[in-house]
Amino acid sequence: MAPQPTRGPLSDSVFKALLEAAPDGILLVDKRGSIVLANAQIEELFGHDREELIGHRVELLMPERFRSMHVSHRDVYASQPETRPMGSKFDLWGLRQDGTEFPVEISLSPSVIDGSTLTTAVIRDVTERRRIEDTLRLSEERYRLLAEHAQDLIFRLDMTETPPCFEYISPSVTTALGRTPEEFYADPELFPGLIHPGDRDLWHDAIASGEERIITLREYWPDGELRWCEHKLVPIRNGTTLVAVEGISRNVTERREAEEEQRRVVADIEKQLERERIAHDLHDDIIQSTYAVGLAFHAARNNPDVTKEAALDRATADLNAVIADLRAYMERLSTGTGATVADEVLRVRIETLLASGPGRPQWTAEIELPSLRPEEGRQLYLLAKEMISNVWRHANAENAWLTLDETSDGGSMRLVVRDDGIGFDTNAEHPNNFGLRGLDRRASDLGGAVTIDSTSGKGSRIEAQLPRYPVTRSTNGLDDWEDAGSENGQQASEAPERQTADRGSSR
Repeated sequence: MAPQPTRGPLSDSVFKALLEAAPDGILLVDKRGSIVLANAQIEELFGHDREELIGHRVELLMPERFRSMHVSHRDVYASQPETRPMGSKFDLWGLRQDGTEFPVEISLSPSVIDGSTLTTAVIRDVTERRRIEDTLRLSEERYRLLAEHAQDLIFRLDMTETPPCFEYISPSVTTALGRTPEEFYADPELFPGLIHPGDRDLWHDAIASGEERIITLREYWPDGELRWCEHKLVPIRNGTTLVAVEGISRNVTERREAEEEQRRVVADIEKQLERERIAHDLHDDIIQSTYAVGLAFHAARNNPDVTKEAALDRATADLNAVIADLRAYMERLSTGTGATVADEVLRVRIETLLASGPGRPQWTAEIELPSLRPEEGRQLYLLAKEMISNVWRHANAENAWLTLDETSDGGSMRLVVRDDGIGFDTNAEHPNNFGLRGLDRRASDLGGAVTIDSTSGKGSRIEAQLPRYPVTRSTNGLDDWEDAGSENGQQASEAPERQTADRGSSR
């Protein structure tokens, strides 16, 4: 296209104003390559006074190594001038007055001014853009090298396609799944087909969710075996539109197998601990209660003051208590009740114990407690059981009441058992008041104390004040003596003679 002459009365002033306001350097060069005009930005770019540049060849502003080649290119351009970028296939460099070089971008445009054909060269410093491009290129190269050599599988899914297809998948996919990246690019259904059918919906839901997720899938590998693979998925958006999902996948089969083995070991340990706990509970509670029945019969046989009817009544109450204990314990085992609902276990055991006793007295129970640890609940139950047993054996009452709750300040617990039975004189000497001493001991072992209010013919009231978290100290009293007795026949036979009608005369 031939250059067009510039016309108009305002052309010179408009041209100069535009020339000086331009953000890029601008040169006017004649056919011989001599500079005829330079704007102020040229001075900023090259460090030369623009007036001094007038008449010099344009090659002055480029490094020595490019000058001879530029002369030939300039001659070719002069024969066929057109508007185009200069050296689009080459890196172009400018040379400052101080000898430093910098990358430039140049656009050429021919024009006719005052009958002369001139070339306008617009020169832009692209140092910063080149720096950013080089940094990006280096980053992309590092990322490519990392992806190409990583053992983990790295991929990018194009979510704008239906079905989603792989834009990139690292070469490690061949080692993992026995297929080349190109096969996955060609067939979007190939990877979903390698996922276990039970996990495919998980994969499709995860990539379509638009949320960052970590999922674990079972995948078929070249040997036909299933492997566990963990996928970390990161959504890529354009505004609000999900355009891609990038991810990293790794084989976690060994880790899963190790975790499964660890779970099996822990389960075995927990089973063993549970067996030991059950054995401990049975020994400390059920077995000792059963042993107490034997002691009662032995005491009746050796104590002429205890009638057969009284011995049978006492044995019946004790056996009913043992049955209640077993029923509550089996219910706790069958429901899998744990530490967080130990208060419910305690409630069930007490209510079951009351329901399994003799027809009189008629019991009313109010139990209101927050959650307890199992050992706390067990110790409280043993104390409540002792107090209930005393009422059954000695009160001869029509009605009895049990209250177990927190005090108003929440700092302690209160266990109260009262009845409308025959009562007793708390000031009188009772040589066989072993049952009352047992209550004192149990409350003391829990960090609390017992108070007794009773009058002959007017019933009794026994209250135990206990700290909110019982200390459950080890004891050296009746339970330890009963343990020893159960292991030594001689001690067991002698014990009833020492305590005579202990529990039969606990009041």
